[in-house]
Amino acid sequence: MIREIYEFRYNKNLEQKRGYHIIGKKWSFIFFTVIGLMIADTIAFMINARLVYIIGLLLLSIGLFLVIKKIDSLMLSHEIEARPKEKESMFEFLTKERNINHSSQIKELAIQMELAGSKSRKSFNLIPFLNLVLPVVILLSTFIYQDYEGDLTLIVALFSMFFVLSFGLHVFLNAFAEIFINTKADRQLYLASLLNEVYLDRLIFENKNKKQQLVQNYTFIYNTLTQF
Repeated sequence: MIREIYEFRYNKNLEQKRGYHIIGKKWSFIFFTVIGLMIADTIAFMINARLVYIIGLLLLSIGLFLVIKKIDSLMLSHEIEARPKEKESMFEFLTKERNINHSSQIKELAIQMELAGSKSRKSFNLIPFLNLVLPVVILLSTFIYQDYEGDLTLIVALFSMFFVLSFGLHVFLNAFAEIFINTKADRQLYLASLLNEVYLDRLIFENKNKKQQLVQNYTFIYNTLTQF
């Protein structure tokens, strides 16, 4: 049933859009331009270790972070705009095509969809990698310090480059995964949220009907008793 809901939403019913379709050509171009500049800056530093390249890479990393925040904002705006239509379409699919009418059934589907999305979602945690590489950087810095007779300039540059590269790589990998790898997982999580909203609407409707039914029953009993 989870697969059927996914195929209905993204393969059969509404227009299918991937992350880069939503953010548009402009922000896709800006994203890859910043990545390209970061790669070029890193290569330039390896050829000629100068402080200006470290500063440039730091500024580009901040720029990449801001671009990613903008991309997140665009994705959220698209989700909010499409939400009412998608919720109505999902409700009709469940009730008319699959005869799923009770709120408890919809809630169970939401739970299953959320589990599927959480399980398949990818993210990159570079902390274990940094823990492995940092001792190597420290050892290399020791050799450099000895070779250059106590000159700390190159060591400071090396550590600065290491931390800036680590931050930039972390941001890039997770942004790349968010836009290109996690498309299906994010869709499943989005559908889980959508199903939860449909569930709440259905629950309110059921409770309202129960209340009306109780009122009708009490009214009938009262009218019956008053006739005697």
